[in-house]
Amino acid sequence: MLQGTIRLQAGRGQAVNAAELANSVVLYRPQRQVPAPPPGRFSIVTRGKRFLPTTLVVPVGSTVAFPNDDEVLHNVFSDTPGNRFDLGLYGEGESADVVLGAPGVVMVFCNVHYGMYAAVVVADTPFAARVSADGGFRFDGVPAGGGRLEIWHPRAEPWQRPIAAGDRRLEDIVLVVDRPLIPQHQRIDGSSYGPAR
Repeated sequence: MLQGTIRLQAGRGQAVNAAELANSVVLYRPQRQVPAPPPGRFSIVTRGKRFLPTTLVVPVGSTVAFPNDDEVLHNVFSDTPGNRFDLGLYGEGESADVVLGAPGVVMVFCNVHYGMYAAVVVADTPFAARVSADGGFRFDGVPAGGGRLEIWHPRAEPWQRPIAAGDRRLEDIVLVVDRPLIPQHQRIDGSSYGPAR
């Protein structure tokens, strides 16, 4: 078992909402080789001009669907290397999906609405999950020996450290929030967004 807690600390000029803690993702990569998690099918819904959830963890090779529950058109895309996609414009009640085949963080945006963003963490380890609302995490079945712990949050620098063989509890890991709430981005063609809609 490997467990711990993290917390967010506001950096200079930034404010942090307590609910943002649950957007943190923890990955553990043991030194001993373990089977890769099987791919699955997941969903991020567009509702109220937002992506729900805003953070999702999936195994490599998984399919992510983006159903549109809004009465407006959306165009979901990512320009993340290795997982680039453009699902085109589609309306209420329609859905489009994509297979994410490369590990890493895939930033997802809407080509119509600047304020819409989500992150899909594509994991190549079975020990990957969002933290609980109080910042806690726990992985059962961790193999003996050491490894590397990685923590990602959309508004903080990635955090990582080696884990020794006997180090099984890590308390009060602090992530400093130093990025804006909405990630800076352009439209899929590289142009800027117009006035907010």
